[in-house]
Amino acid sequence: MIGNILGIIVVFLCFGFIIFIHELGHFLMARKVGVKVLEFCLGFGPKLWSKKDEKTGTLYAIRAFPFGGFVAMEGEEIKEGEKVNTDDPTNFQNKTRWEKMQVIAAGPLMNYISAILIFIFVGFAFGVGEMYLKPKVGKILENSPASKIGLQEGDFITSINGTKVTDAMDMIDLIHKYPAKTIDVTYTRDGKEFSASVETMTREIPIDDNVKDKDTEGLNIIEKDGKKYIQIGLLGFQPDTKSLDIRFKRVSAGAVFTDCFDKTWKFTVSPFVAIAMICKGQVKSKEVIEGSSGPVGIGQMFFEMYNKGFPALLFFIAIINVLIGVFNLIPFPALDGSKIVTLGIAQIIGKDFDPEKENMVHTIGFVILLIAVVFFTYNDIVRLIKGISFFK
Repeated sequence: MIGNILGIIVVFLCFGFIIFIHELGHFLMARKVGVKVLEFCLGFGPKLWSKKDEKTGTLYAIRAFPFGGFVAMEGEEIKEGEKVNTDDPTNFQNKTRWEKMQVIAAGPLMNYISAILIFIFVGFAFGVGEMYLKPKVGKILENSPASKIGLQEGDFITSINGTKVTDAMDMIDLIHKYPAKTIDVTYTRDGKEFSASVETMTREIPIDDNVKDKDTEGLNIIEKDGKKYIQIGLLGFQPDTKSLDIRFKRVSAGAVFTDCFDKTWKFTVSPFVAIAMICKGQVKSKEVIEGSSGPVGIGQMFFEMYNKGFPALLFFIAIINVLIGVFNLIPFPALDGSKIVTLGIAQIIGKDFDPEKENMVHTIGFVILLIAVVFFTYNDIVRLIKGISFFK
Protein backbone atom coordinates (compact mmCIF):
# COMPACT_ATOMS: atom_id res chain seq x y z
CA MET A 1 0.00 0.00 0.00
CA ILE A 2 2.82 2.41 0.92
CA GLY A 3 4.57 1.72 -2.40
CA ASN A 4 1.47 2.37 -4.51
CA ILE A 5 1.43 6.17 -4.69
CA LEU A 6 -1.22 6.26 -7.42
CA GLY A 7 -3.50 4.12 -5.26
CA ILE A 8 -3.06 6.50 -2.31
CA ILE A 9 -3.90 9.46 -4.54
CA VAL A 10 -7.05 7.68 -5.74
CA VAL A 11 -8.10 7.10 -2.11
CA PHE A 12 -7.83 10.83 -1.36
CA LEU A 13 -9.70 11.66 -4.57
CA CYS A 14 -12.51 9.29 -3.56
CA PHE A 15 -12.82 10.95 -0.16
CA GLY A 16 -12.67 14.36 -1.78
CA PHE A 17 -15.39 13.51 -4.30
CA ILE A 18 -17.85 12.22 -1.70
CA ILE A 19 -17.23 15.17 0.64
CA PHE A 20 -17.45 17.62 -2.26
CA ILE A 21 -20.80 16.17 -3.38
CA HIS A 22 -22.23 16.47 0.13
CA GLU A 23 -21.04 20.01 0.75
CA LEU A 24 -22.04 21.05 -2.77
CA GLY A 25 -25.62 20.20 -1.87
CA HIS A 26 -25.52 22.55 1.14
CA PHE A 27 -23.76 25.22 -0.92
CA LEU A 28 -26.13 25.21 -3.90
CA MET A 29 -29.26 25.24 -1.76
CA ALA A 30 -27.87 28.01 0.45
CA ARG A 31 -27.29 30.08 -2.67
CA LYS A 32 -30.77 29.21 -3.95
CA VAL A 33 -32.57 30.48 -0.82
CA GLY A 34 -30.29 33.53 -0.54
CA VAL A 35 -27.98 32.62 2.34
CA LYS A 36 -24.47 34.08 2.15
CA VAL A 37 -21.78 31.39 2.10
CA LEU A 38 -18.65 32.50 3.94
CA GLU A 39 -16.51 29.46 3.16
CA PHE A 40 -16.70 26.29 1.07
CA CYS A 41 -14.02 23.97 2.43
CA LEU A 42 -12.83 20.46 1.74
CA GLY A 43 -10.88 18.92 4.63
CA PHE A 44 -9.89 20.10 8.09
CA GLY A 45 -6.76 21.57 9.64
CA PRO A 46 -4.22 23.91 8.02
CA LYS A 47 -5.11 25.43 4.65
CA LEU A 48 -3.25 24.08 1.64
CA TRP A 49 -5.01 26.31 -0.86
CA SER A 50 -7.62 29.04 -0.74
CA LYS A 51 -9.16 31.64 -3.01
CA LYS A 52 -11.82 34.23 -2.31
CA ASP A 53 -14.56 35.11 -4.76
CA GLU A 54 -14.68 38.89 -4.46
CA LYS A 55 -18.10 39.03 -6.08
CA THR A 56 -19.88 36.71 -3.64
CA GLY A 57 -17.48 36.95 -0.70
CA THR A 58 -17.11 33.16 -0.52
CA LEU A 59 -13.73 31.70 0.40
CA TYR A 60 -12.96 28.40 -1.34
CA ALA A 61 -10.38 26.31 0.50
CA ILE A 62 -8.69 22.91 0.63
CA ARG A 63 -7.25 21.85 3.99
CA ALA A 64 -4.66 19.29 4.99
CA PHE A 65 -6.81 16.46 6.36
CA PRO A 66 -9.27 15.20 3.71
CA PHE A 67 -11.67 13.33 6.02
CA GLY A 68 -14.43 15.95 6.06
CA GLY A 69 -15.47 19.39 4.96
CA PHE A 70 -17.91 22.18 5.67
CA VAL A 71 -19.92 25.05 4.25
CA ALA A 72 -19.83 28.03 6.63
CA MET A 73 -22.90 30.23 6.25
CA GLU A 74 -23.65 33.71 7.57
CA GLY A 75 -25.42 33.37 10.94
CA GLU A 76 -25.43 29.56 10.98
CA GLU A 77 -23.59 29.46 14.31
CA ILE A 78 -24.49 32.02 16.98
CA LYS A 79 -21.79 32.54 19.57
CA GLU A 80 -22.55 33.45 23.17
CA GLY A 81 -23.57 37.09 23.48
CA GLU A 82 -23.79 37.53 19.71
CA LYS A 83 -26.98 39.04 18.30
CA VAL A 84 -28.55 38.21 14.96
CA ASN A 85 -28.75 41.06 12.48
CA THR A 86 -32.47 40.84 11.70
CA ASP A 87 -32.05 43.31 8.84
CA ASP A 88 -29.68 41.03 6.92
CA PRO A 89 -31.64 38.94 4.37
CA THR A 90 -28.58 36.75 3.70
CA ASN A 91 -28.33 35.60 7.33
CA PHE A 92 -29.21 31.93 7.85
CA GLN A 93 -31.18 32.76 11.01
CA ASN A 94 -33.48 35.11 9.07
CA LYS A 95 -34.67 32.38 6.71
CA THR A 96 -37.88 30.42 7.18
CA ARG A 97 -37.72 27.02 8.85
CA TRP A 98 -38.59 25.38 5.53
CA GLU A 99 -35.70 27.18 3.79
CA LYS A 100 -33.31 26.13 6.57
CA MET A 101 -34.47 22.52 6.28
CA GLN A 102 -33.86 22.59 2.52
CA VAL A 103 -30.29 23.84 3.00
CA ILE A 104 -29.52 21.18 5.63
CA ALA A 105 -31.19 18.28 3.80
CA ALA A 106 -29.53 19.13 0.47
CA GLY A 107 -26.19 17.61 1.56
CA PRO A 108 -27.44 14.05 2.18
CA LEU A 109 -29.78 14.38 -0.82
CA MET A 110 -26.82 15.08 -3.10
CA ASN A 111 -25.09 11.95 -1.78
CA TYR A 112 -28.15 9.92 -2.69
CA ILE A 113 -28.45 11.49 -6.15
CA SER A 114 -24.76 10.80 -6.78
CA ALA A 115 -25.11 7.17 -5.63
CA ILE A 116 -28.13 6.53 -7.85
CA LEU A 117 -26.44 8.02 -10.92
CA ILE A 118 -23.27 5.97 -10.32
CA PHE A 119 -25.24 2.75 -9.78
CA ILE A 120 -27.05 3.36 -13.08
CA PHE A 121 -23.83 4.19 -14.96
CA VAL A 122 -22.02 1.11 -13.63
CA GLY A 123 -25.06 -1.05 -14.39
CA PHE A 124 -25.13 -0.02 -18.05
CA ALA A 125 -21.37 0.14 -18.57
CA PHE A 126 -20.20 -2.96 -16.68
CA GLY A 127 -23.25 -4.75 -15.27
CA VAL A 128 -25.01 -4.50 -11.91
CA GLY A 129 -22.64 -4.90 -9.00
CA GLU A 130 -23.12 -7.42 -6.24
CA MET A 131 -21.30 -7.83 -2.93
CA TYR A 132 -20.85 -11.44 -1.89
CA LEU A 133 -18.94 -13.62 0.57
CA LYS A 134 -16.30 -15.97 -0.73
CA PRO A 135 -16.53 -19.56 0.61
CA LYS A 136 -13.78 -19.02 3.16
CA VAL A 137 -13.81 -20.97 6.41
CA GLY A 138 -14.20 -18.92 9.57
CA LYS A 139 -14.81 -20.21 13.10
CA ILE A 140 -14.96 -24.03 13.40
CA LEU A 141 -17.03 -25.78 16.08
CA GLU A 142 -15.33 -28.38 18.25
CA ASN A 143 -16.02 -32.05 17.42
CA SER A 144 -17.83 -31.01 14.25
CA PRO A 145 -17.51 -32.76 10.86
CA ALA A 146 -15.37 -29.82 9.71
CA SER A 147 -12.91 -30.33 12.57
CA LYS A 148 -12.79 -34.11 11.97
CA ILE A 149 -11.57 -33.70 8.39
CA GLY A 150 -8.99 -31.12 9.44
CA LEU A 151 -10.55 -27.96 8.04
CA GLN A 152 -8.82 -24.85 9.36
CA GLU A 153 -9.84 -21.24 9.60
CA GLY A 154 -8.76 -19.52 6.38
CA ASP A 155 -9.31 -22.53 4.10
CA PHE A 156 -11.34 -21.95 0.92
CA ILE A 157 -14.06 -24.44 -0.01
CA THR A 158 -13.94 -25.03 -3.77
CA SER A 159 -16.53 -27.79 -4.27
CA ILE A 160 -19.18 -29.85 -2.47
CA ASN A 161 -19.94 -33.30 -3.91
CA GLY A 162 -18.27 -32.26 -7.14
CA THR A 163 -20.29 -29.06 -7.51
CA LYS A 164 -18.02 -26.02 -7.77
CA VAL A 165 -18.74 -23.18 -5.32
CA THR A 166 -17.52 -19.57 -5.42
CA ASP A 167 -20.12 -17.98 -3.14
CA ALA A 168 -20.47 -18.68 0.61
CA MET A 169 -24.28 -18.55 0.46
CA ASP A 170 -24.38 -21.04 -2.43
CA MET A 171 -21.99 -23.27 -0.49
CA ILE A 172 -24.23 -23.19 2.60
CA ASP A 173 -27.37 -23.92 0.55
CA LEU A 174 -25.60 -26.89 -1.03
CA ILE A 175 -24.48 -28.36 2.31
CA HIS A 176 -28.01 -27.93 3.68
CA LYS A 177 -29.29 -30.38 1.04
CA TYR A 178 -27.33 -33.29 2.58
CA PRO A 179 -28.53 -33.94 6.16
CA ALA A 180 -26.81 -36.94 7.81
CA LYS A 181 -25.15 -37.90 4.54
CA THR A 182 -21.56 -38.42 3.51
CA ILE A 183 -20.35 -35.65 1.22
CA ASP A 184 -17.09 -34.92 -0.56
CA VAL A 185 -15.47 -31.63 0.37
CA THR A 186 -12.68 -30.06 -1.68
CA TYR A 187 -10.77 -27.10 -0.29
CA THR A 188 -7.54 -25.18 -0.76
CA ARG A 189 -4.94 -24.06 1.77
CA ASP A 190 -1.83 -22.05 0.89
CA GLY A 191 -2.34 -22.83 -2.79
CA LYS A 192 -2.62 -26.61 -2.23
CA GLU A 193 -5.82 -28.57 -2.85
CA PHE A 194 -7.22 -31.15 -0.41
CA SER A 195 -10.23 -33.47 -0.51
CA ALA A 196 -12.08 -35.36 2.23
CA SER A 197 -15.33 -37.23 2.80
CA VAL A 198 -17.38 -36.71 5.94
CA GLU A 199 -20.91 -37.25 7.25
CA THR A 200 -22.81 -34.05 7.94
CA MET A 201 -24.60 -33.11 11.13
CA THR A 202 -28.38 -32.65 11.02
CA ARG A 203 -30.56 -29.85 12.29
CA GLU A 204 -34.35 -29.71 12.17
CA ILE A 205 -35.98 -26.34 11.62
CA PRO A 206 -39.77 -25.94 12.06
CA ILE A 207 -41.61 -24.57 9.03
CA ASP A 208 -43.96 -21.67 9.76
CA ASP A 209 -46.68 -20.18 7.57
CA ASN A 210 -44.32 -17.49 6.25
CA VAL A 211 -42.02 -20.02 4.55
CA LYS A 212 -42.73 -20.31 0.83
CA ASP A 213 -42.40 -23.52 -1.18
CA LYS A 214 -39.55 -22.06 -3.25
CA ASP A 215 -37.55 -21.51 -0.03
CA THR A 216 -37.65 -25.23 0.77
CA GLU A 217 -36.99 -26.47 -2.77
CA GLY A 218 -34.43 -29.28 -2.77
CA LEU A 219 -34.45 -29.63 1.03
CA ASN A 220 -35.55 -32.64 3.04
CA ILE A 221 -38.99 -32.14 4.66
CA ILE A 222 -40.18 -34.37 7.55
CA GLU A 223 -43.30 -34.37 9.73
CA LYS A 224 -43.39 -34.81 13.52
CA ASP A 225 -46.42 -34.54 15.79
CA GLY A 226 -48.41 -32.88 13.04
CA LYS A 227 -45.72 -30.26 12.35
CA LYS A 228 -43.43 -29.99 9.36
CA TYR A 229 -39.66 -29.56 9.71
CA ILE A 230 -36.79 -28.92 7.33
CA GLN A 231 -33.82 -31.20 7.81
CA ILE A 232 -30.58 -29.48 6.86
CA GLY A 233 -27.03 -30.69 6.76
CA LEU A 234 -24.20 -28.88 8.55
CA LEU A 235 -20.42 -29.19 8.58
CA GLY A 236 -20.03 -27.14 11.73
CA PHE A 237 -18.18 -24.03 10.60
CA GLN A 238 -19.06 -20.41 9.97
CA PRO A 239 -18.03 -18.62 6.77
CA ASP A 240 -15.55 -15.78 7.21
CA THR A 241 -17.82 -12.71 7.20
CA LYS A 242 -14.87 -10.46 6.27
CA SER A 243 -14.09 -12.33 3.05
CA LEU A 244 -16.09 -9.97 0.86
CA ASP A 245 -15.74 -9.60 -2.87
CA ILE A 246 -17.63 -7.98 -5.73
CA ARG A 247 -18.87 -9.23 -9.08
CA PHE A 248 -20.84 -7.76 -12.00
CA LYS A 249 -23.67 -9.24 -14.02
CA ARG A 250 -25.18 -8.03 -17.27
CA VAL A 251 -28.94 -7.47 -17.05
CA SER A 252 -31.68 -5.71 -19.02
CA ALA A 253 -32.07 -1.92 -18.96
CA GLY A 254 -35.16 -2.19 -16.79
CA ALA A 255 -33.35 -4.44 -14.32
CA VAL A 256 -30.52 -1.87 -14.04
CA PHE A 257 -32.95 0.78 -12.78
CA THR A 258 -34.74 -1.68 -10.48
CA ASP A 259 -31.43 -2.89 -9.05
CA CYS A 260 -30.22 0.69 -8.58
CA PHE A 261 -33.11 1.70 -6.32
CA ASP A 262 -33.14 -1.70 -4.61
CA LYS A 263 -29.48 -1.35 -3.63
CA THR A 264 -29.96 2.25 -2.52
CA TRP A 265 -32.77 1.13 -0.22
CA LYS A 266 -30.87 -1.88 1.14
CA PHE A 267 -27.77 0.13 2.01
CA THR A 268 -29.98 2.84 3.55
CA VAL A 269 -31.62 0.42 5.98
CA SER A 270 -28.50 -1.73 6.56
CA PRO A 271 -27.33 0.20 9.68
CA PHE A 272 -30.79 -0.15 11.24
CA VAL A 273 -30.94 -3.85 10.31
CA ALA A 274 -27.62 -4.34 12.13
CA ILE A 275 -28.98 -2.58 15.23
CA ALA A 276 -32.15 -4.70 15.14
CA MET A 277 -30.07 -7.90 14.87
CA ILE A 278 -28.04 -6.85 17.92
CA CYS A 279 -31.22 -6.15 19.90
CA LYS A 280 -32.64 -9.56 18.94
CA GLY A 281 -29.37 -11.28 19.88
CA GLN A 282 -28.85 -12.55 16.33
CA VAL A 283 -25.35 -11.03 16.25
CA LYS A 284 -23.06 -9.78 18.96
CA SER A 285 -22.42 -6.04 19.25
CA LYS A 286 -18.68 -6.82 19.40
CA GLU A 287 -18.85 -8.42 15.94
CA VAL A 288 -20.65 -5.38 14.50
CA ILE A 289 -18.13 -2.99 16.06
CA GLU A 290 -15.20 -5.07 14.78
CA GLY A 291 -16.74 -5.01 11.31
CA SER A 292 -17.23 -1.22 11.38
CA SER A 293 -14.67 1.31 10.22
CA GLY A 294 -13.56 4.89 10.57
CA PRO A 295 -11.97 7.05 7.87
CA VAL A 296 -8.77 4.97 7.74
CA GLY A 297 -10.74 1.75 7.28
CA ILE A 298 -12.85 3.30 4.54
CA GLY A 299 -9.64 4.48 2.90
CA GLN A 300 -8.33 0.91 3.04
CA MET A 301 -11.54 -0.29 1.36
CA PHE A 302 -11.15 2.32 -1.39
CA PHE A 303 -7.57 1.13 -1.92
CA GLU A 304 -8.63 -2.51 -2.14
CA MET A 305 -11.41 -1.63 -4.58
CA TYR A 306 -8.95 0.41 -6.66
CA ASN A 307 -6.85 -2.74 -7.01
CA LYS A 308 -9.95 -4.64 -8.20
CA GLY A 309 -10.52 -2.20 -11.05
CA PHE A 310 -12.45 0.89 -12.05
CA PRO A 311 -15.96 -0.71 -11.99
CA ALA A 312 -15.48 -2.00 -8.44
CA LEU A 313 -14.16 1.36 -7.26
CA LEU A 314 -17.09 3.26 -8.79
CA PHE A 315 -19.57 0.80 -7.32
CA PHE A 316 -18.05 1.20 -3.87
CA ILE A 317 -18.09 5.01 -4.14
CA ALA A 318 -21.85 4.75 -4.74
CA ILE A 319 -22.25 2.55 -1.64
CA ILE A 320 -20.30 4.99 0.56
CA ASN A 321 -22.38 7.86 -0.83
CA VAL A 322 -25.55 6.10 0.35
CA LEU A 323 -24.04 5.34 3.77
CA ILE A 324 -22.81 8.93 4.19
CA GLY A 325 -26.26 10.15 3.21
CA VAL A 326 -28.13 7.98 5.73
CA PHE A 327 -25.52 8.59 8.45
CA ASN A 328 -25.97 12.34 8.17
CA LEU A 329 -29.76 11.94 8.40
CA ILE A 330 -29.52 10.21 11.80
CA PRO A 331 -31.06 12.58 14.42
CA PHE A 332 -27.87 12.80 16.50
CA PRO A 333 -26.53 16.21 17.61
CA ALA A 334 -24.12 17.77 15.08
CA LEU A 335 -25.52 15.71 12.22
CA ASP A 336 -27.88 17.08 9.58
CA GLY A 337 -30.68 14.79 10.76
CA SER A 338 -30.71 16.34 14.21
CA LYS A 339 -30.98 19.85 12.78
CA ILE A 340 -33.83 18.78 10.48
CA VAL A 341 -35.74 17.19 13.38
CA THR A 342 -35.18 20.28 15.53
CA LEU A 343 -36.57 22.52 12.80
CA GLY A 344 -39.51 20.16 12.34
CA ILE A 345 -40.36 20.29 16.05
CA ALA A 346 -40.01 24.08 16.01
CA GLN A 347 -42.44 24.22 13.08
CA ILE A 348 -44.96 22.08 14.99
CA ILE A 349 -44.80 24.07 18.24
CA GLY A 350 -44.51 27.38 16.40
CA LYS A 351 -41.40 28.50 18.28
CA ASP A 352 -37.68 28.37 17.50
CA PHE A 353 -35.19 26.95 19.96
CA ASP A 354 -32.51 29.19 21.46
CA PRO A 355 -29.72 29.24 18.81
CA GLU A 356 -26.96 29.47 21.45
CA LYS A 357 -28.23 26.42 23.37
CA GLU A 358 -28.82 24.53 20.15
CA ASN A 359 -25.25 25.20 19.02
CA MET A 360 -23.99 24.01 22.41
CA VAL A 361 -25.84 20.70 22.00
CA HIS A 362 -24.43 20.26 18.50
CA THR A 363 -20.92 21.03 19.79
CA ILE A 364 -21.26 18.30 22.43
CA GLY A 365 -22.50 15.91 19.74
CA PHE A 366 -19.55 16.81 17.52
CA VAL A 367 -17.11 16.02 20.35
CA ILE A 368 -18.78 12.63 20.88
CA LEU A 369 -18.52 11.90 17.16
CA LEU A 370 -14.81 12.83 17.21
CA ILE A 371 -14.25 10.40 20.10
CA ALA A 372 -16.03 7.68 18.10
CA VAL A 373 -13.88 8.46 15.04
CA VAL A 374 -10.71 8.16 17.17
CA PHE A 375 -11.92 4.79 18.52
CA PHE A 376 -12.71 3.37 15.08
CA THR A 377 -9.50 4.83 13.63
CA TYR A 378 -7.52 2.96 16.30
CA ASN A 379 -9.27 -0.28 15.26
CA ASP A 380 -8.54 0.54 11.60
CA ILE A 381 -4.83 1.03 12.30
CA VAL A 382 -4.64 -2.23 14.29
CA ARG A 383 -6.35 -3.99 11.36
CA LEU A 384 -3.81 -2.50 8.94
CA ILE A 385 -0.87 -3.55 11.11
CA LYS A 386 -2.22 -7.10 11.25
CA GLY A 387 -2.64 -7.09 7.46
CA ILE A 388 -6.37 -7.86 7.62
CA SER A 389 -8.22 -7.09 4.39
CA PHE A 390 -11.88 -6.22 3.91
CA PHE A 391 -12.14 -7.54 0.35
CA LYS A 392 -10.29 -10.63 -0.84
